[in-house]
Amino acid sequence: MTPDACFFHSTLANGLTIEVRDLSRRYFGDYHKVVLEVTCRLPLRSALFAGDGDPEQALRAARAALGDEARTQMRLERMGVPGASLEAVRSALWDSFTRTTLRYMQRDDYPLRLVRSLVAKRRQTRPPLRPVP
Repeated sequence: MTPDACFFHSTLANGLTIEVRDLSRRYFGDYHKVVLEVTCRLPLRSALFAGDGDPEQALRAARAALGDEARTQMRLERMGVPGASLEAVRSALWDSFTRTTLRYMQRDDYPLRLVRSLVAKRRQTRPPLRPVP
């Protein structure tokens, strides 16, 4: 597989777009680091906040914190993989992800939970330092 190749791309029924890139590389002799980078993107729309008291206000607050889309990344990694086992390890990582995490991401309530979690994390981070006048 070529570096940065798209391994998987899909838009789920709940609106979440999943993109998986293969970032695997050889690092010593015939040993490799298998890396699948999973990117989850969700366009922010008022329909996402339909259960809130004021969906438009919730949308404005989410966009103020996150921009036009919620985005998160995770990496599935395995080190020390011999060249002959690359495909088997890549498949095992992907199968594990689809059996566990992907099923959770397909739930109808996952997009709103993701947005709320990302907004809360954004609020917890310190603002950038500003010079004292």
